[in-house]
Amino acid sequence: MDRTSVAEHDADQLAGLLRSSVLDGQPLTFERLKQVFVPSPFVPPKGSTKAAPLPRWEEYEPEAPRGLLGALGFGRRGHDAEVEAARKRFDRALRDHARDEKKRAERLEKARARHKERNQEEAARAEEWNTGLAERRSAYQDRDVDAVEWFVNQVLAASVYPHGFPKANQVSFQADTGDLLVEIDLPLEDVVPAARAYRYVSKPSVWTASTRSRRRTRVWTPSR
Repeated sequence: MDRTSVAEHDADQLAGLLRSSVLDGQPLTFERLKQVFVPSPFVPPKGSTKAAPLPRWEEYEPEAPRGLLGALGFGRRGHDAEVEAARKRFDRALRDHARDEKKRAERLEKARARHKERNQEEAARAEEWNTGLAERRSAYQDRDVDAVEWFVNQVLAASVYPHGFPKANQVSFQADTGDLLVEIDLPLEDVVPAARAYRYVSKPSVWTASTRSRRRTRVWTPSR
């Protein structure tokens, strides 16, 4: 996005702020402040869902002597020793597989338990928030000062302002008269982009700005 587009975007935000706030915005209600808990799906750790293939004896079994010597029984002693050594390697592979499979299953179960616990915690937080919200709503309807001021602060916090707008405010409610005082800091004129557009000049390789008129700036920032 070039500089002119950024300046135009900021200016359009200011120009449409009032209209979008009044016509397009949805009023904040206690109902909209409710939290709806949606359990997150469980994503197993990488490599924890599928067991490794079980070692097979065929992968370790030494080849028997072949040819005439094998048929006559020569080389059997050496072959038997190879079979014994291969059997030991195979048994060790089986033990290692069983150990690794146990660790994999335990890791998967722990991850599943942690996920379930996090979902339960989130569900409890949402329930706690909604319970407190219902209490505030009832107090609001009874014109409780704290409840009314809290809700108005929620409305202000949910409001969307253009970049650079101050967000400081103070809310005061008088229960006996029903008067609500909201003090908000309004922005100064410097919130309006000073440049209306930018143009690149190849020589001497600089950007030049077309400034916005003073009259146009005052349209968006009336005196207070």
